[in-house]
Amino acid sequence: MALIKPTTPDLRDLESQFKENGYEGNLALPSLQFIPGKRNLIITAPHSIKTTEKDMETRDIIKAISLALDDPDDVLKSIVTGRIITNSKDLEISAILYNGKKRKIGVIANSLGLNPYVLRYYFYKTALERKKAEEFYTGAYTLYLAKVLECHAMVRNNNLLANAAADFQNPDLISYIKENSITSHIDFHGARYFEDDSENNFDLAVGTNYGLYLENYEAVKEIITTSLASYEITRVDFNSKFQATLGRTLCNQVYRCCGIDTMQFETNGKVRKPVSNSGESLKFLYALAVCIDKLITEKGRGYGKISRS
Repeated sequence: MALIKPTTPDLRDLESQFKENGYEGNLALPSLQFIPGKRNLIITAPHSIKTTEKDMETRDIIKAISLALDDPDDVLKSIVTGRIITNSKDLEISAILYNGKKRKIGVIANSLGLNPYVLRYYFYKTALERKKAEEFYTGAYTLYLAKVLECHAMVRNNNLLANAAADFQNPDLISYIKENSITSHIDFHGARYFEDDSENNFDLAVGTNYGLYLENYEAVKEIITTSLASYEITRVDFNSKFQATLGRTLCNQVYRCCGIDTMQFETNGKVRKPVSNSGESLKFLYALAVCIDKLITEKGRGYGKISRS
């Protein structure tokens, strides 16, 4: 398909909804905005605005038990109705000090007659939150990619709805994927740019839990590498620290709950500056669009003649 090349004015306009209130977000828009598409891929931008992250050291099991007994968020109902999908790996967290002894969360829940997944939800919720900076232009880039590729997208406009890091799972995304028969997911992130290349010395870091999240890892690697190289983009890292392995990352959730191909695209801040570094940024974004288009097409063909391992 013929792809429309990005322009600085267009991207600046797409980014405007996220820049409101100093990237605090637009309260008049839905917290999570889903954009429907024709193709069976969804791109998500969970940090298009300033979000919060949990300080796991501040979790409080006593408060969590009290909350779980009352269940103000109707977590048990969400589990029963399938809105929240449980997985045994959700309970694989370090033993918790409770009544002078370290116990697994499932053991604590069983001793109190609680559903262990409900207790686990509230245990996460008790952790204090700290503000996380916006990952600028990840929202605009995602909206551009969704438009030119005719695929689905999800962007965050504000924090009125709890983050996935707060409730451990993003049931709205999981439901959307299943309801729309989506078969592939890319979680779009932004990494900090270091001028001296002391860290994040890549343009794109692809996180797949070292291939676990993909049905055909080698074919996908080849497509990404060769597609971007044709636009002279060679700083692509498949083995960086950004592997989306933690249980609360969207890729991990999508893999566990939906069983579809999922990847985290960590993009360097240097190539997310369509105003101050327009030449390099626009070339990178267009190359990424061409790359993703080929990923969609080749997956539909079963990767054709692409080598497989």
